[in-house]
Amino acid sequence: MPGPGDHRDRDPQTAAAGGPEQGAGNEAEAAGETGAAGAAAPAPAAQVDDWRAQAEDNYNRFLRARADYDNLARRTEREVHRLVRLGKKDLLMRLLELADNMDRALAGWRQALAGVEGIDPDSLTGGVAMIARQLQAVLAAEGVVPVEAVGKPFDPALHEAVAVWESADVTAETVTDELRKGYTQGGEVLRPAQVRVARPRS
Repeated sequence: MPGPGDHRDRDPQTAAAGGPEQGAGNEAEAAGETGAAGAAAPAPAAQVDDWRAQAEDNYNRFLRARADYDNLARRTEREVHRLVRLGKKDLLMRLLELADNMDRALAGWRQALAGVEGIDPDSLTGGVAMIARQLQAVLAAEGVVPVEAVGKPFDPALHEAVAVWESADVTAETVTDELRKGYTQGGEVLRPAQVRVARPRS
């Protein structure tokens, strides 16, 4: 049989709280946790400063990465253009050799036919001359321009002297004959003109 201390005689609020001692212990524990959490969390102003510094660092990293990408893109573009120019230059040099051969062939035919009575050299070489003009048009479309030579002052950047002779008719080194045409493309010399040069008589 339950005695006078039976739990049925306890105050219901005290029983629900687990007794005065237990209630005080819970409150102390909750207060301790709140204090610990408050001490661990950074102050709001310090946290904002940390976020601002991190954002600035991320932005600087982005700027450096974008600058590296832009530099790489420019280098790649320049390299592609350089390779294209090299490939085109090789093809253009072969076309120039073809143009030389056609010019020599036309000159030879015209010279051979010039003394033949009743034959017009131009009528016989007209087809080849048209092809030669078309070839020159293709070269011009690629920016290939003949180097001016005969009658011009000798320029070692544009002319290759294969013969030099003295003359009383010139006051400076002057190109008198062109043995092979020279060409430039975009201001760059594809090949110099081969020339004879007259220089002032000493």
